[in-house]
Amino acid sequence: QTLFLDASSCAANGNLHDALKLYKKLLVSKNDHAVAWSNMGSVLRDLQRNEEALDAYAKALELSPDNPKVLYNMAILHARQRKAEKMLECLAKSFRSDAEYKDEALNDPAFKEYWGNPAFKDLAEA
Repeated sequence: QTLFLDASSCAANGNLHDALKLYKKLLVSKNDHAVAWSNMGSVLRDLQRNEEALDAYAKALELSPDNPKVLYNMAILHARQRKAEKMLECLAKSFRSDAEYKDEALNDPAFKEYWGNPAFKDLAEA
């Protein structure tokens, strides 16, 4: 519990490398901590370590299937990598679990280059 709180605090304060170390340390002993995997994915995403972030999110999703936040974050990474089909797939799953993410996607700069894409618009505005 202490490692998780310390890691989360580091991440919130922008100490991403320290947060990453703490999440890794926590996950050695508590490999089934879905939120820690998700948070570590976000830290890795912020560090531009996209493939590692996708791996961490995949582990979080394995432990917490259909988690809309994890799916949404995976969609952001796929958008960065210009993998539109995977991005749309993750967004669709995220929206099915929590429609609130539709509004977020329509305003999230991570998806800016897709706002005019008909498939993105159909999905987010449905």
